Amino acid sequence: MWKLYRKAKELLDKDSAEYNPSQAVKLLMESAALGCGVAKYRLGKMFLKGEDVPKNVDYALLWLEESADEDNPYAEYLLGKTLLKGEDTKQDLIRAESLLRRSSEQHNKYASYILGKALLDGNVLIQDIPEATRLLTESADSGFPSAEYLLGKLLYHGEVVGRDIDKALLYLERAAEKENACAAYLAGKIRLTENGHMDIQKAIKLFQIAAAQGNHYAHF
Repeated sequence: MWKLYRKAKELLDKDSAEYNPSQAVKLLMESAALGCGVAKYRLGKMFLKGEDVPKNVDYALLWLEESADEDNPYAEYLLGKTLLKGEDTKQDLIRAESLLRRSSEQHNKYASYILGKALLDGNVLIQDIPEATRLLTESADSGFPSAEYLLGKLLYHGEVVGRDIDKALLYLERAAEKENACAAYLAGKIRLTENGHMDIQKAIKLFQIAAAQGNHYAHF
């Protein structure tokens, strides 16, 4: 099962002379037939996004459902995200939240982030600030830069959570180290303007990180 899966991964490497997506799909299907949930997830992701194969949403969802039924956290995340957005298939908010929670409970930082953000915004799910903050903190503490930026921003502005500039800088500068332009710009702005936190040399370095990613505010 795993031998077939590993060989399929090799055949999907576009930089390899052995690149052969059609053969890779065949091997992934053989691996999936032997019970490999990761192979099922990979097939679902490929057909959903049209990666190396023609896009086929219905076929993708079948594979993702099978993998999610086996508690694969990545399949739960991708299927939940798809149902939450309702872009490639009919929106199903109840199922989406359930899948994302299952994935988050298995420490999937991406699921924690997207569910936390949805609960924070309150546009498609009922707003729940404490739960959103908990999920975003989990994702940020797992090192996901988008969560680090969003949580840092919330902590800095102090509108929906208590203001804590020290903690905000901790998360923002972590995200900046991963070249998150928005986090680097905001952290630089704090280091430039906030009394008790000013550090001009740090600010310049942070603005340089953001500017290198094309952030026009940082250029200015």
